[in-house]
Amino acid sequence: METQPFVVGNKRCTSCRVLSYL
Repeated sequence: METQPFVVGNKRCTSCRVLSYL
């Protein structure tokens, strides 16, 4: 799941820890 680009708010996180943003 960390291999796909995740959009958190207005920031694009690529291969990043989404759990840290939640």
